[in-house]
Amino acid sequence: ATAAVLSALVVVAFSAESMERARYWESDLSVWEGALKASPDNYFVRHFLGGAYLRAGRTEDGRLEFERAAAINSLRPHPDRIILLRSRKALGLVYSRTGRPQDAIREYTLALGVEPDDFDSNSDLGGLYLQAGNYGEAVRLYEKASLVAANRSQVKESLLGLGEAYFLTGDRERAKEIYSEALSLYPGDVDFT
Repeated sequence: ATAAVLSALVVVAFSAESMERARYWESDLSVWEGALKASPDNYFVRHFLGGAYLRAGRTEDGRLEFERAAAINSLRPHPDRIILLRSRKALGLVYSRTGRPQDAIREYTLALGVEPDDFDSNSDLGGLYLQAGNYGEAVRLYEKASLVAANRSQVKESLLGLGEAYFLTGDRERAKEIYSEALSLYPGDVDFT
């Protein structure tokens, strides 16, 4: 009888502990918040917590976590380049979507410092410079994006940006060449007519 009571108490204790731990596995957000409590200086955890906050609609919390992830990661003797690139790109996107283009430009520029051949950083930064009226820089970035494009969607995006950038610089002839090239790759595509 004593063994049965003792076994029941152990089962109850473990059940309570399991229920407490299961609370952290209810959602992506709770998993990363739980991991942050265990490891507050972990850039990896902070990066993925930032993403969970964005998916939950908590943009400001996400921005703060991406900033912390990038700062912690940058201070490491050998930064994790993949996560640092992703943190910088996430910050660029957040700043761009929240009306902070200069901050977005800074983050995409830092992302290119990590990986100069990153398509998204080149293309997104090109778009920001296009909006800011710096058409020459936009041309340079879209040219780079077109060279590193890895699929048809990226090629199309870079050609659209490049054609618009050349058009806005006043080089209508080059813009026409870009759009002609694009139409040969994407016949009948309304984006190029």
